[in-house]
Amino acid sequence: MADKRQDGGPAFPGRGDTFAPDGEYLGESPCSGMSLRDWFAGKAMRMFTYSFAVYQEPTKLQILEQKQLRSALARECYRMADAMLEERERHEPKTPQ
Repeated sequence: MADKRQDGGPAFPGRGDTFAPDGEYLGESPCSGMSLRDWFAGKAMRMFTYSFAVYQEPTKLQILEQKQLRSALARECYRMADAMLEERERHEPKTPQ
């Protein structure tokens, strides 16, 4: 069974203009943009990277380590976003069905 992760829905839902490939205006359509999960991950990335700065030219080993660090950091940001969505869901009022 595929992992069907909840993304929290759209971060900034609204309406946007739709155009055909030839530029013809087709009218307004729903526009969801990024998911709330992506938005939370971006916010977490800012928190995690706030104190990182490079003040010197990196060596090849440091570049490799930085690539590994960025991958690990991206994974951790999405883990943080998932935790925020889970916590948000725990505190949302339950609606009768």
